[in-house]
Amino acid sequence: MSVKIITTDTAALPDGLLAQAKQHMRVVDSDDDALITSLLARSISNFQNRNDVMLNPTMVLWRPAALEFNDGAATIPVIPVKTFSAAVGASDVTANYSVELKWNSITGVPIQVLRGAFVDNLAVTLTVGMVNVGELTAGLLDIVLRYAAHLYEHREIFVIGGRGYTEPDLRIDATFWVPRV
Repeated sequence: MSVKIITTDTAALPDGLLAQAKQHMRVVDSDDDALITSLLARSISNFQNRNDVMLNPTMVLWRPAALEFNDGAATIPVIPVKTFSAAVGASDVTANYSVELKWNSITGVPIQVLRGAFVDNLAVTLTVGMVNVGELTAGLLDIVLRYAAHLYEHREIFVIGGRGYTEPDLRIDATFWVPRV
C-alpha cells in the first residue's frame, strides 16, 4: 500500500466554524479573529494527527496492495471520503468500485471500504475532508472547540514565568465519529 497526499488545504476551515468557536469562547468582537482562526487550525491539525480523520480538504492518491483486499473490499486508509476515482494506467475504472460504510465488529468503529476486485496498478484518488461545520458531528465539533478554547485561554502561558504548560485532557474516542456516505 502506498498513500500519498497530493494536496491539502490547511488554511481552510469548515464554513461557519469561526462563528461557532467565537460563540463557544464567548468572544463578541472581531479583534481576535485571526488568532482564533489559527488556533482552530492547530486544533484541527492535532485531531487529524491523532485520529487519521481528515477535516481539512485533502486529495490523496492511494495504491492498494493485493493483501489489502479481503472478500472484495479494502479498508480505505483515510476518512471521510467525499469522492473518489479509480484508474488502471490511463483507463478509468471508477464504475467498477464503490465506497461503502462498514462497522468494525470488534470495536464498533465505523470505517469506509472500497468495494470491488483488486487489479494490478490500481490507483485510487480520494477527496477527503469537511467543508462546512454542519458535516462535523457533535462529538468531533466538541473536541475541536474545546482544544481551540484551551489554546485561546492559555495563549499567554509562555510569557508568564514559572508556570508549566499542561495539555488539556481531551480523551480521543474514535467511536463518536460516523462518516456520511
